[in-house]
Amino acid sequence: MEQHNYNKQHTLIDLVTEYEAMSQQGAVVFYEETVFSHLIDYYQNEKAFEAALAVVDNALRQHCFSAFLYYKKAQLLSILCHESSLDQALDAIERAESIAPRDLSIALLKTQLLARKQLFSDAFSLLTQIKENSSSNSSLNMAEIYCCEGLVFEEMGEYEAMYASWSKALLLHTRHPEILQRIWICIKRSQKHEECISLFESIIDKDPYCHMAWYYLGHGLSYLNRYDEAIEAYEYAFVIDNEFEEAYKECAANCLIKNDYTKALECYEEALRYVQPDGDLLFNIGLCYEYQGNIEVALNFYEKAIDVDEYHDEVYYHIGKCMSTNGKWTSAIHFFKKAISLDNRQEDYFSALALAYYNLDELEKAFKCFNKATELAPEQPSFWVDYATFLLKIGYVEEALDTLEEAEEHSYGSELLYCKSICLYKLKQETKAIDALGEALMENFEGRKLLTELVPEMVELPTYASVIKYYQKK
Repeated sequence: MEQHNYNKQHTLIDLVTEYEAMSQQGAVVFYEETVFSHLIDYYQNEKAFEAALAVVDNALRQHCFSAFLYYKKAQLLSILCHESSLDQALDAIERAESIAPRDLSIALLKTQLLARKQLFSDAFSLLTQIKENSSSNSSLNMAEIYCCEGLVFEEMGEYEAMYASWSKALLLHTRHPEILQRIWICIKRSQKHEECISLFESIIDKDPYCHMAWYYLGHGLSYLNRYDEAIEAYEYAFVIDNEFEEAYKECAANCLIKNDYTKALECYEEALRYVQPDGDLLFNIGLCYEYQGNIEVALNFYEKAIDVDEYHDEVYYHIGKCMSTNGKWTSAIHFFKKAISLDNRQEDYFSALALAYYNLDELEKAFKCFNKATELAPEQPSFWVDYATFLLKIGYVEEALDTLEEAEEHSYGSELLYCKSICLYKLKQETKAIDALGEALMENFEGRKLLTELVPEMVELPTYASVIKYYQKK
């Protein structure tokens, strides 16, 4: 048996190459435990868990009293998520426990495995013992204990209790990597959005440069529609970590909600200084320019986004919208079709395509696309209004009224009522038209703009004008 030691000059890749070559030859090579640890970590980081397990088994043949190796074996088996692998993992962690009975990491992994096996009573009994162990009461150790407790509650589906445990853990260890990676899911499931603001403010008081705390504070504030404060929190996050791409994106997204396209662009352009742009980032920059009316620059960024990700359906849709803005309907149709070929479940795509067909007098195709949009989103009144408006414009008034009556089975909105009043007016059903108009005006007085866009002569008639004036005073 040949002995090999690992040193700093012996690189990890050299070690892996050597180990794999020896394994293929069937040779038995002795490594120190720390060398095996490097190999295990390598395969685990590569998600090659079976290969990592094979290294552990080889290592245990040479270091059969290593609690660490049994711990790694249990950890790897738990990742495989099979019932049989969980049984083997429990066996391995108990072997580790017999060698190092007071090791906190071993006890916590055993707790998690018991919870995974739905043995919750045993898991909590073990947690109680761990908490009572005086040697485990340092703040970092207690953070790990509360983290584990939260994972047990997660297995039980008790997300409020999970949030409570993880809150305690974060206040003890403000940069706990596992919790910071997963806590927002916990917050959403437990509906603790308001509470999380206080939690992250407390963490920031203790650790002002914790960028993830600022990031999640932004999430909580944004969820409660406190967009200005959320923007500020996200800014702190990416100022602390200037490569924090998600913070730039979330900050910009909140700016877009406020229609502050200039500030959103500043966020995205700042991100470009530090991160490699992906399709989403380039698309969002283009979106800002489109909303600002700078179509040519928007198209430039959309083209760059496609170069990075040719399957980004939203990019093709927005290129189509830019073409529509410029009156290039044939080109718009091409891009809308491309977007639909990538995702045929988006009602916006079909509605935009229908409008393009209408502008080229391809009415049968427009009819099918408007119909498809309402099929995909029957609960959205805007698509029914677009459909009915199209029918009105081409003189299909009764069909437009039928469409609106069908819409009432799925949706509700003042715009549907305004449209209905227009149809009834055109069909000379004045009493019903006035009733529908009055209901619409009472629901949303500002929505009357639809009348002036489609039938300006209607609002000038004394009967209808008096109804509008009456509701204006209310």
